[in-house]
Amino acid sequence: MRTRQDQPLFDGPIIIDYLEQGGDTLFAQKILDLFDAHDVNPHGFMWHYNKHRMSLDDLDFYLGIDHIQVGMLRGYIENGGTREYAAVLQNAGYDFEYIIRINKLNASIEMLARPEDSKRPNALILLPWTDRNGEFSSNAAVALFHELWEEYDTTFRFVWQESNIFEYFEQMDRVDLIVFCGHGNAEAIVFNDGYSMLRSDIRDEYDEPQLDTTDTEFEALFARMPQDGVIFLDACETNRPTESGRNLYKFIQSIAGGRRVISAETIFSHDQIVLKNAYPLEIEFLPPPPQEEPSQTLPDKEKRFKQLREEKKTERH
Repeated sequence: MRTRQDQPLFDGPIIIDYLEQGGDTLFAQKILDLFDAHDVNPHGFMWHYNKHRMSLDDLDFYLGIDHIQVGMLRGYIENGGTREYAAVLQNAGYDFEYIIRINKLNASIEMLARPEDSKRPNALILLPWTDRNGEFSSNAAVALFHELWEEYDTTFRFVWQESNIFEYFEQMDRVDLIVFCGHGNAEAIVFNDGYSMLRSDIRDEYDEPQLDTTDTEFEALFARMPQDGVIFLDACETNRPTESGRNLYKFIQSIAGGRRVISAETIFSHDQIVLKNAYPLEIEFLPPPPQEEPSQTLPDKEKRFKQLREEKKTERH
């Protein structure tokens, strides 16, 4: 087999290994088609997909998902992604980029569907449609979300625009905990950075992609939560002091009807969050580590964070 540039697709050792792994000509031809259509190196793909016993039908399925990026498919499979999982998310309206992101959260198919109502409290976890630094799929964030999933009947959703929040809330009988995840400042939590890149006429078709200090309509939403419900603003600096004395935390608190609001004054990562109690939610934000000598390595810093977290957990018990 040769590429369109008339280069040999496989050399001797590669084709021998491929055949020993059970590969066939039809599958190799599909890999060649990928190489030509997506300009990717076929060797790694041929060996990898054949190793995982991906059928031609499976490969065609993946290539049919919106915004498929062939270079990311290998990572999806290596991270445990399956066709069944991708199909559920595709049917829910997600394109491949977000299928990959959700898969990184290790969220089960059951977690992504509306959970069966049990005697446990209900949580609505709202994640940003865009996450510029991957903070909400970091190991520490995933660990926190899983701890909450163990204690709540949890609905897990991505937010493209403000109205999505009301849609998701309406789908639930009761919300004891609502978590607004996004990149924030003293005035807003932003769910979708891509909104600002849309043409102005297209932007007019959507709601604002953020929760901010003008959103008085959320008062009615919070009023439907039980009085001991908790609102967690999982975003940086939403309680940062300002010259005006106003910030998002104080605004949300003013319309929350006495319900507890959790917020941070500073920039933080999920490594700095200690879960003191799941229900009702109680967390503590650890201070950032002091400025260390430049010679200190990243593992040293991670070790210090771990030590602080363990000290706080010991205090809880």
